[in-house]
Amino acid sequence: MSSNTDQGMVTYPYSTSQERSGRKQNKAGKLRPKPYLLFDAGGTLVFPNQSFLVQEARKQGIELTETQLSDGYYRLIHALDRQADSQSSKFPDPWPNGYAYALFEILGIAGPATDAIAKAFQERHCRKNLWTFTFNWVREALDCLTMQGYRMSVMSNSDGRTVRVFQDLGLDHYFEHIFDSKILGLEKPDPAIFREALHEVNVRPADTLYIGDIFYVDVLGANLAGLGGIHLDPLGLYTGWPGVHLCDVRDLPGWLGNHYLHSPDLDLFPLNSLFYPIPAHHDTKASTLKTPLLGGPSWSKESPVETVEGWPILTSGALHNSQPVWTAD
Repeated sequence: MSSNTDQGMVTYPYSTSQERSGRKQNKAGKLRPKPYLLFDAGGTLVFPNQSFLVQEARKQGIELTETQLSDGYYRLIHALDRQADSQSSKFPDPWPNGYAYALFEILGIAGPATDAIAKAFQERHCRKNLWTFTFNWVREALDCLTMQGYRMSVMSNSDGRTVRVFQDLGLDHYFEHIFDSKILGLEKPDPAIFREALHEVNVRPADTLYIGDIFYVDVLGANLAGLGGIHLDPLGLYTGWPGVHLCDVRDLPGWLGNHYLHSPDLDLFPLNSLFYPIPAHHDTKASTLKTPLLGGPSWSKESPVETVEGWPILTSGALHNSQPVWTAD
């Protein structure tokens, strides 16, 4: 994916079958209606307080830049997505030993100092929440989307403090609702949390797009619930993965106006080739789900998909059938 703002041009990835002109209208010759926009929070609109992290690391003699920390976060997310794709399990616990340890590991930092830094991170998160920063370009993108007439809400896997974070950052006024998984008692990628949010805003899944940074949580959950998913990939780590990947929310206003509203062929449901969305009444026993679209050569039209708490556990490598582009570093 690329975003060449210096030249006034923005280009976006498509499925391999899509025309790349991006200007094609739908079959009726009319523009699509504007979708309802449902956003993830962390890594999409709000971020760890990087200046606090830099200061705490410096106290322990470790020099880090905000860019290193930001890149480390997205490399950590990519590693988790790769793990979810390669293992027959639910999406792994993002950081079982705490965010700081996971971040330092992905950055190749080790030693006694990391214990003190991790403790400071955890104390800060318990006291105030670590995710208390946003960029000016997030506000600018939300301003643009608001002026363009898009309705928007937020839905986050969080600890009950999402509304307060958005209020403190002055972002809450952009959104009709801010849904927090702790309060709802549901978590992505369970499609039930998407259904709950859409019921509240009174919008159909087919008229909604979900935007987030974790492929096997955000795009998977959205697709299971019948929503199109847009994945954010600031570092370009998901080249070759199916679906629509944008750099960050700065690209969203232009992509919606130049591509989504004009084209019927965007690959917004990359995970629909595996299984139907699971009904709300579905039990947690292993079952057989039929794929609605064509699967890969090693994916049968009727494949056993084990489910836990109403959503599927992917079989190892099921989505990409071990294509090299998925496993390259």
